[in-house]
Amino acid sequence: MQLATTLLESHTIPIKEIAERTGYRTQHYFSFSFKEYFGVPPSSWKENNMLSKEESIEKRQGNLCK
Repeated sequence: MQLATTLLESHTIPIKEIAERTGYRTQHYFSFSFKEYFGVPPSSWKENNMLSKEESIEKRQGNLCK
C-alpha cells in the first residue's frame, strides 16, 4: 500500500496501472483494498493529496513574496 501511495503522488499514472504495478488483478479489488487500509478510495486520496500539495506550493510562493 505504501508503494500505491507513492505512485498516486505522481498524478500521471492511472489507478488501473497502479493496481497492476502493486500486484492486484483488478482495479476494483485494488480500490476495495486501498479503502479498507486507508479509509478512503484511491481516487479520493489522490485528489486530497493533490490539493494539499497545491496549498503547500501556494504557501511557499506566498512566503517568497513577503
